[in-house]
Amino acid sequence: MNGTGKTKALVYLLAVFLAGAITGGVGGALWIHHCFRPPPPPRRDLPGHIVADLKRDLNLTDDQVRQLLPLVQTSARETVERIIEGMHRTDSQIERLLTPEQVTRLRERSGKHEQEMRDSLHPASPPPP
Repeated sequence: MNGTGKTKALVYLLAVFLAGAITGGVGGALWIHHCFRPPPPPRRDLPGHIVADLKRDLNLTDDQVRQLLPLVQTSARETVERIIEGMHRTDSQIERLLTPEQVTRLRERSGKHEQEMRDSLHPASPPPP
């Protein structure tokens, strides 16, 4: 092998090494980020979370928060009920395609999901002042 061939081989080897190092570094960083990210916030008290965000973003007074909370609670309740109605309509269409055992599992799953949605309307603790 002449000098040019050795140089090309060395450059290719170096390029493969660098590509592997970069790929490993990026992959490792993504893996660490995935493994150590904080858990998602709880879904309970959806109206409270909305009002807290509004208070922070709009610099609301405590009086404004007290006036807003019932409006947001009513809106959230109406929205959740509409979503649940839509879920029921979709489930009835899906059930036509399933076996009896699958229908039972779908209903259990949907019931659990519906309860989680209803639970999200109730504060886990008193609403913010």
